[in-house]
Amino acid sequence: MFSSGGTASIVDAIESFEGTAVVPTKSLASILSHYPSFQNSKLLKIDTDGFDFYIIQTSIEFINKLCPVLYFEYDITFNHKGEEAGLETIQTLFDIGYEYFIVYDNYGNYLISLSNQEYDRFLDLTAYLASNRKKSGTPAVHYFDICAFTDNDIDLFEAIRLMEINLD
Repeated sequence: MFSSGGTASIVDAIESFEGTAVVPTKSLASILSHYPSFQNSKLLKIDTDGFDFYIIQTSIEFINKLCPVLYFEYDITFNHKGEEAGLETIQTLFDIGYEYFIVYDNYGNYLISLSNQEYDRFLDLTAYLASNRKKSGTPAVHYFDICAFTDNDIDLFEAIRLMEINLD
């Protein structure tokens, strides 16, 4: 493990050593088969510094079956095709029934709530992250955290949204 600025990375740790290293990984389905009590979880939080889109895309059958509230990092910087991967992941979530999204900046500050009818806003947010990094050099916001809900959880979405927009 290589740790810097509150983030640990296996990739950076491997690259810091000479030679080849193999780090065993497991799919979400494999992990859940070993821990069956978590198979019906209502919340799935993914925070893997650069692999969130990949995990969602490769676990889409499980996510579609369970329809958990999904909380993940929307970070386009770990992959040279990060912008494309992020938008494809959002579209995939739309396709399997995720309808409502709450977006936070990487400091946990509420930014905006969106629906699956607002793909263009996701384009705007992605462009902001790309521009923020390319033009400023020192980004103010590094990534977004996104909390995604299906229609089954509209009550939870609305409650969280109301809590976030309460200015008291």
